[in-house]
Amino acid sequence: MTILGRVLGSAFVLLVVGCGSKAPDKDMTTSPVGMWVGKTKPDVSLDIQGDGSIKITQGKSEQLGTWKQKGATAIEATLANGTVEMPYTRRDLKLTVQMPGDSSQSEFEQM
Repeated sequence: MTILGRVLGSAFVLLVVGCGSKAPDKDMTTSPVGMWVGKTKPDVSLDIQGDGSIKITQGKSEQLGTWKQKGATAIEATLANGTVEMPYTRRDLKLTVQMPGDSSQSEFEQM
């Protein structure tokens, strides 16, 4: 085997081993940040940004506001109608959240 073959083979082994060894990002299981499309209600989407801005789209209606973390499983959103607490659960690319005015939680998937 040539030296070039050995080097390329070693690089391939390092690449394959390195791909599966990284621990998941903690934000993938805790943070609500992301762009979300409704699974329960497909005409609803959420855009929750790390800078504290939030946009809730329901059909053709948009609500813009700000948000902040409230405890480990809720955000506090300030929208035109006032401030509401929105309990949520995040797991990988799925978000379950109680939308303002709803008594039950809705499921979302990341766009």
